[in-house]
Amino acid sequence: MNNFKISFRNLWRNRNTSIVNLIGLTVALTSVIFIAIWVHHELSFDKFNKNYKNIYMIASEWKYSDGKSDFIMETPTPLGPYLKDNFPEVIQSTSFEKQFGGRFLEADNKKFLEQGFAIEPSFFDIFTVDLVSGDSKAITNKPNSILISQQLANKFFGKEDPLNNPITFYTNAEETKQYEVCGVYKNIPDNSSLQYDFLIPLSIDEPNNWFAFGESTFLLLPDEINKANLNEKIAQFYNYDELGFDINWYLHPLKDMHFYSDFQQFVYHPGAIQYVYIFTIAGIFILLIAIFNFTGLVSVLSTTRLKESGIRKINGAQIKEILTMLNKDFVKWVVIAFVIATPIAYYAMNKWLENFAYKTALSWWIFALAGFMALGIALLTVSWQSWRAATRNPVKALRYE
Repeated sequence: MNNFKISFRNLWRNRNTSIVNLIGLTVALTSVIFIAIWVHHELSFDKFNKNYKNIYMIASEWKYSDGKSDFIMETPTPLGPYLKDNFPEVIQSTSFEKQFGGRFLEADNKKFLEQGFAIEPSFFDIFTVDLVSGDSKAITNKPNSILISQQLANKFFGKEDPLNNPITFYTNAEETKQYEVCGVYKNIPDNSSLQYDFLIPLSIDEPNNWFAFGESTFLLLPDEINKANLNEKIAQFYNYDELGFDINWYLHPLKDMHFYSDFQQFVYHPGAIQYVYIFTIAGIFILLIAIFNFTGLVSVLSTTRLKESGIRKINGAQIKEILTMLNKDFVKWVVIAFVIATPIAYYAMNKWLENFAYKTALSWWIFALAGFMALGIALLTVSWQSWRAATRNPVKALRYE
């Protein structure tokens, strides 16, 4: 308690400098925490899927004779089942139709435009969908079944049990289809490249037509896979001379889809890895500048305590004890700045996330990591000032006092 009083008196004696440096450190820590949360959010995309490292989308580049090319995310209808049945390296395959532009759904006199997929039952073998109620197997048995997210269930039915309730699905402005709610799943997190608030059974008209491109196909593959070899196996189904153009088949990893997708319209909030690098470097520089500025305050505080340090050394105190005493004062104010910065950053980040339909939980360890980083860098940068004060000849220190 006495040490805290002494620290406070020294800070109050130099209150103008202390307040400026404390505010600077608080603002810096707030910025660093905010950047750390954003960077973590970007780097965590699609990791909620248990198999995210082994999920691949089959994509293709159509190369024309005039030198132009198109990137195609749809695949031939029979491709997924054929690969699953004939190639041992394919653990599972699934195809789905993304309802581009969304579809209007209506229930209880409420009508909303929502995003969703028409899926095969194998969708649940590849992607992680956590059911809250109901049964996903109804997708297989009932062609008019629909799975909806918790968010959509709350919008339509509130606290009422949504199971077995009818929902009108608008195929277009004039045509509708009736579905029955067979299950409710947890909201897909914001850090997912694929966003969907409803899932309906996929209806395929021409299951054996290798020239019917309509669905996106994803594969679940083992950890070790020869991608080039698999691409060659897919290419054998076409006579490119008859087609009049070449098709380059390739596997697009789900884990790379957020930053490196060739299909920006397919991905929810596509990211740019260069911004992650830029903001990370900016956060480090902000923290370093604030810490270096704070060393000026430490230098002032160390100078004002030279007499105390000299007396302690004459009374037998060791250098490490003097260092602990001086650095302890500094640590207290870094902790104070962190305590002020954390709720500010948390509030600002929550406000930012409110702009999204799907929110990601803020992890406590990101705040802790930012605090430990600030403390570690701070101790490294100011220890030199404390060392100089602690190793100074006590006779000289008392003489000038």
